[in-house]
Amino acid sequence: MEEFDIYSSVPHNDLLVSRVAVPSTQEAYVSANIGSQYAVFFPHGRFTVALDPWVYTDYVNIKWLDLESAEWSETERIEVEWEGGHHDWGYRGKINLETPANRACVALIEIPEN
Repeated sequence: MEEFDIYSSVPHNDLLVSRVAVPSTQEAYVSANIGSQYAVFFPHGRFTVALDPWVYTDYVNIKWLDLESAEWSETERIEVEWEGGHHDWGYRGKINLETPANRACVALIEIPEN
């Protein structure tokens, strides 16, 4: 995938928070270049997960790759939800990701440059 620099990224499933806390139900996997790009792979589709970008940003750009058709969606800008504070061991960000279909896909999240 030429949109994502796979050689500069590393696995970071620790950035994901799923609705189900059982490890055997992992339905999403992330590879990240922290502060720049995140690729979240959903092998089966129809799943919701939250991603913590681990860097402060007001919004991110996201687009979806449908692996069956090999087509990209239009880029969408979404706001990052922040909670906590420096007295609570820092701020925690959350980007809610819900697959657009019931089949394998990849969400490509990018931190925009100012």
